[in-house]
Amino acid sequence: MLQLGGTVPDARRTEAILREAGLAVRAQRTEDLTRFRHQLVQIPPDLVLIDDAVLGLDVQAAVRMVREHYAELPVIVISDGMDDEAATELIKAGASAYLRREHRGAVASAVRGALAEAAQIRQHREAEARNAALARTDPLTGLPNRTAFLAALRANVAARQRQPAQFAVFYLDFDGFSDVNDSLGHPAGDALLCAAAERLGVCLRGTDILARLGGDEFAILQSGVHDAADCGDLAARLQAVLAPPFDLIVARRAITASIGIALSTGAAERPEEMMAQADIALYRAKETGRNRYCFYARDIDSAVRERQILSEELRAATGTTQFELRFAPQVASDTRRIVAVEAIAIWHNPRRGMLAPEQYFPLAERSGAIASITEWLLEDTCRHIAQWRAAGLTPVPVVVKLCRSPHQASGCLSSRLPEILEKWGVAPELLVLSFAEEAFVDVSRTHADALTAIAASGVGFAVDMFGEGHLPLAMLRDYPVSRIKIDRKTLGSSAAAARDLVLVTAVAALAAALGIELVVGGVSSEAEAAALMLAGKPALQGAAFGDAVLPGDIAAALITEPHSNG
Repeated sequence: MLQLGGTVPDARRTEAILREAGLAVRAQRTEDLTRFRHQLVQIPPDLVLIDDAVLGLDVQAAVRMVREHYAELPVIVISDGMDDEAATELIKAGASAYLRREHRGAVASAVRGALAEAAQIRQHREAEARNAALARTDPLTGLPNRTAFLAALRANVAARQRQPAQFAVFYLDFDGFSDVNDSLGHPAGDALLCAAAERLGVCLRGTDILARLGGDEFAILQSGVHDAADCGDLAARLQAVLAPPFDLIVARRAITASIGIALSTGAAERPEEMMAQADIALYRAKETGRNRYCFYARDIDSAVRERQILSEELRAATGTTQFELRFAPQVASDTRRIVAVEAIAIWHNPRRGMLAPEQYFPLAERSGAIASITEWLLEDTCRHIAQWRAAGLTPVPVVVKLCRSPHQASGCLSSRLPEILEKWGVAPELLVLSFAEEAFVDVSRTHADALTAIAASGVGFAVDMFGEGHLPLAMLRDYPVSRIKIDRKTLGSSAAAARDLVLVTAVAALAAALGIELVVGGVSSEAEAAALMLAGKPALQGAAFGDAVLPGDIAAALITEPHSNG
């Protein structure tokens, strides 16, 4: 009990009356409203007793202060001589009961009544809350039901009008679920739904919502969607987690799911419209073969589906003969001799033909296939270097383009690199590992020790697409960079333009001062080559010196140096 106001003797008398009536009493007392508020918040009481026997005490303000924090907390006021109108206003302000001082003996009865009323109100509200929760919960799985899902979807639609956060609706049902009910009975069907709900939930983040709409139909609200690929990845995980057979009551059964997806970037403005779009996409998924997912927007559906197919083909191609090395020459701008070659991994996709690294590396990085591709790339590069040397050639350094993504860069520092070099008898100085600028920044910060150790062995490092703005210049001084390459995107439409030549000259001077070789890529004409030679004599690469060719062709070019323009 928390007491406000009253004299110390009066407070002790009130406590004695309550104890004599069989009530357990532990009281705190104060005469200061500020202290009263602090005690209300810090140690929530079961009852508040306010005695106005303190000059200047604002009883109504004290009652309102209690109600700011607690709706059902009993508040009993004892007063010397409050008139009926003032007492009525006090009850309106939130007091539970009012006693005149001469009736203090009735305080125990008033406390019992106020506590009982508060308990009744609390029980009623708790029952209402339970009923509201039951009305929004699926009784079988314990997931939110359709009502709760639509409420969450409405909130997301409203929020998107204030800020452009993207989200997606997934409509999912199980293929052939009725067969489980018909052959094994409804208890087995219910067990399957509960087990499937648990598996689906594992794929979601805390901000996503999984709901059961009824029967074998489920819905997911995916938040924080950056693009359609995020939805495609989640759909693939959902289907994968459902793939293993379920141990039901009387049998093991495997089941698949069809999924329809609607993005908030579409034309739908109401939750019901998004649900309808996802439902239409679900129908199309079932119509086109089941155990698949479809987007409502046909163009997005096709693009994401193609990416998923390509990703699956990439995983299947790893370790096969579908990959082939090509080599692009890098020549000195003054003598046109080949000073290095760049190894490029071409993927011969059975459907789409030859794909350059920039066309499939992002998929490889996202799917995790980049590690095995990188190992093959390093192994095959070293094999060709060994063959050139066996043929009596003096090999030039080979720049191996590894990856563009900062998230996958660390995985490209193959732990087998020393073993591969030793296996083929390749001098480390003949190998240069090339990273996109942003990827190099990431790997140098997270795997500096590995980078330094590889560089100490003699292997070089190149920074591709230099100048995109990600690499602090101090890193060129502090980390083992042996080459930097300026991409055509950095220079613009013509590498021979006056402003671009100023840029090349400045970078060439910086590179020379640091002992770093500069390469300019995308050189397409003799005029560009001649102009670049005057801008610091960087090495040149591009169509003017031949496209990426087969290993045998690059070997022939090494024999017939200096390189002749074709």
